[in-house]
Amino acid sequence: MNTLTIISNRYFNQKSGQYEEAEGFLDVLRKPNLWTSFECDDIMGPLQFYFESLPHNARIYYEYVSQDRDVTPTDAEGVERLRKLEGNFFVIAYPGGITAAIVIAIVAVVAVTPAHAGLTLAGFDISTRI
Repeated sequence: MNTLTIISNRYFNQKSGQYEEAEGFLDVLRKPNLWTSFECDDIMGPLQFYFESLPHNARIYYEYVSQDRDVTPTDAEGVERLRKLEGNFFVIAYPGGITAAIVIAIVAVVAVTPAHAGLTLAGFDISTRI
């Protein structure tokens, strides 16, 4: 069983039962209650339900958000490899333009901070090793 979490300006409003557009992408990043999650065997079904086609600015990450965990397919073979993976997937539909660079930087900091904090708490200081 897989968990697919989609983070984009579009979110499902529980009260209205409709998909709506959030005011700003940074607000969506800060509010996990605006993220859309699916439990599924094959992540391609919910992706096709949510997006008519995967936006060019969307990335799919496996287990956690990190550049080295990007599993966004670029061809049919990539789609088949993606279907064989099991676990947690995160899809982030980044906004376009100059805002995208800012958002990508914020996502990178948010993704790295817990890992750095965990290593620091465990007695490791990775800041001098990077």
